[in-house]
Amino acid sequence: MMLGKTKQIKENIEILWHSGYYDGPVSGACQYNGKLHWFDLKLDTHDRTFLVWPLTEEQEKIIRYWHEEFKFHSGLNHEYEYDPVLKKRTITRTSEPVQLEYVMDFFYEEYEKFTETIGSWTEFVEKNNTPVGYVLESCLLNVGRV
Repeated sequence: MMLGKTKQIKENIEILWHSGYYDGPVSGACQYNGKLHWFDLKLDTHDRTFLVWPLTEEQEKIIRYWHEEFKFHSGLNHEYEYDPVLKKRTITRTSEPVQLEYVMDFFYEEYEKFTETIGSWTEFVEKNNTPVGYVLESCLLNVGRV
């Protein structure tokens, strides 16, 4: 995908959690100018490039709901926090799941039923929204609150 006239976002953005991960985040939720947005990998180069989409209120509710369910069942290992020593956002790896393992099957069954109705999260967001811009991975991970 060509980025064309899409503007580059360099500030007021921070990763909150990833949904997809392969040698780094490939999709997930970020905060841009104080509002929840979705990001998705578009160019996999040395400094990966992500498109960033705003979310409608309905999309935000749905994404937050499933994220909270996922956290309940698998812990916080997909969330990011600011590390003042590294001066960047890093994955939170300190939380254990709240729910017992046998309940995970039920969660994944429900989650799969839902995702069959929307396709991928990125398809769900791209369908009705226009990207606000693009961000480089170095910027997405290095901007955070102290």
